[in-house]
Amino acid sequence: NFPNSLRILSRRLWPLLSPDQLEEYSFSFSPPSVLFSSWILGTIEVLPFILPLLKARRVFQSSIPPLEHQQRGKISRQEEIRDLDALWLKIKEEFRQNETHMEKKLGEMQESFDKKIEQAVGEMSNKIKDLTVRTKSLEDSNRKMQREMKDQRREAGKIKENFEELNKSQDQQLNLKFRGIGEVRDEDIKGKMTIELARWLALREDEVAQTIENAFRIKIRPKQNKQKKTPGDCLVIFRSIEMRNRILKESYQKKLIIDGRPIIIFKEIPIRLLRKREGYKQIVNTLRKNGIQHRWEFPEGISFFYKEKRFKITEIQEVSKFLHDTIGRFQCSADIRNGQTNRKEKKKTGKVAGIIP
Repeated sequence: NFPNSLRILSRRLWPLLSPDQLEEYSFSFSPPSVLFSSWILGTIEVLPFILPLLKARRVFQSSIPPLEHQQRGKISRQEEIRDLDALWLKIKEEFRQNETHMEKKLGEMQESFDKKIEQAVGEMSNKIKDLTVRTKSLEDSNRKMQREMKDQRREAGKIKENFEELNKSQDQQLNLKFRGIGEVRDEDIKGKMTIELARWLALREDEVAQTIENAFRIKIRPKQNKQKKTPGDCLVIFRSIEMRNRILKESYQKKLIIDGRPIIIFKEIPIRLLRKREGYKQIVNTLRKNGIQHRWEFPEGISFFYKEKRFKITEIQEVSKFLHDTIGRFQCSADIRNGQTNRKEKKKTGKVAGIIP
């Protein structure tokens, strides 16, 4: 069994030797060598049990340091404690510095946010102010446009009214009023006026009838009729203005007599124009006192000749100025207040108030 034992030994102690080399060496051993080999083999068999014990002993001995090592351990622990304290202080200082740094950063960020928010609020405020100004401007423009539209509508209404009045006035230019014609029951105004005008103008009745559109009597209110006891005016509407003007021209030369009564012929004037002419009474009275003929202008105003010069007054404000410059303020006002009294008082001297020099 030696070769086998040798093979085992060779596997454990000399793993570098091959089995063939060990067999060669086994035949060269002497008997003492055989004994030595047996001892080695026995030792090798118990070696796996001895080695763990030796290893445990070494570990135990190494875990119990000597006194010197214990003192050194205490010193090292104190140093470690000091190092730990220093490290802790350093960590606290770093935490404090980090906290300060963080607070500073947060403060800067807060300040930056505040500035941005303030800037944004300022921009929004400016935009709101701008919008407010624009809105106010638009509102003012809207109100102005509304006022202008109201004025335009008012002007349009006035123009429409004037246009209607103008049309009405043009229609009324073909009309003539005859005052003083006796009123009878079941009268035929158109037939009667045709006969009387033909006789007065020395025309045939059919010629006059062709020029008359219509004729009727204007009724007077009962209260006015009781007071004056006069018949109503007769209104004749002509088809052409030539016949109307011919009748007016003829009335300046001779009177129209119907049923033995003198008839007054005059134009039909709209009420609106009559109201406007109220302000010209002052100058009309003065012109009549001085024997100056005048002519009414349409739709408002008066024209006349004075000292070989034609005057045309179309505004009431010009009346006072003309009378003031021509007659004198006090002389004109005295004439209007006193009227005929001044005429009687100054008749002897030949100076009459209101006479234009």
